[in-house]
Amino acid sequence: MFVHRLPTTELIECEHLYSSYLFRAQAGIDAGGYPTNLSEVGHREETLFSYSMYKQGYQLLLNPNAIAWHYRNLYGGIRWTRGEFNPKSLWDHDEEIFRKEIAEMIKQPRRIRE
Repeated sequence: MFVHRLPTTELIECEHLYSSYLFRAQAGIDAGGYPTNLSEVGHREETLFSYSMYKQGYQLLLNPNAIAWHYRNLYGGIRWTRGEFNPKSLWDHDEEIFRKEIAEMIKQPRRIRE
């Protein structure tokens, strides 16, 4: 088992998250919901979604003490490929969408929440 630990036990504020996180339902709604315009690969969906929550003024915290068990299976889940590896064209499709959307998000001011 591999355990990656950061050199701190304090919560770390960040602008986006990329895997295994929890969020309040209202934060997800305010962010516009989970991205559904990506391919079945879902490349970069966590970054788009969490950065959208950040831009809506929500605080994103990384807990260095948290342990997440991430089951990795070649088949099933959001990356279901009908028993085949994902074609590069799907990853390229998602990367193009990511770059366009993130460029627009960066231009927008971050909402201030009371």
